[in-house]
Amino acid sequence: MVAHTISTIICTLALVILIAVLPPMYGIATANINDNMVRRELAEITEYTSNTFGNLFVLANSTNLQSLNLTKQLTNLPASIENSAYGLNLTSVGGKAVKIVAYLISKPSVSAEAWLAPGLKSDNSSCSIQSGPWSAVAGCLRNSTGFYAWIKKGV
Repeated sequence: MVAHTISTIICTLALVILIAVLPPMYGIATANINDNMVRRELAEITEYTSNTFGNLFVLANSTNLQSLNLTKQLTNLPASIENSAYGLNLTSVGGKAVKIVAYLISKPSVSAEAWLAPGLKSDNSSCSIQSGPWSAVAGCLRNSTGFYAWIKKGV
């Protein structure tokens, strides 16, 4: 009789612990899965933008013109990700444009980045946009001091 009572108590405690622990663990697991999916979408955005800058740089570098301004409307960027706005930054170090970073505005820890082709510079004046109903425009400007990348809000 004692063995039956002890096994019932053990099973009951295990069930109570399982009921108390499982929902928070499930919530953490689903949040991690959601964050990973959003990171993948942000990675697609950064890779698309980085490839656009690479193409503009190659086009600008293939001409002999001293002054040139090429722009490309980024038509494949979504207005939001998982009903959240996101930011897109052109990051520069020492005046050189090195990478594109996309992040959720509401949760900046969820981000993705893509590196840029070497040789692009940034003047830090047009290096950041936020998503919205407008489009984004990427550009590459060539002048006597080098190739400059920029990104800004379109129409």
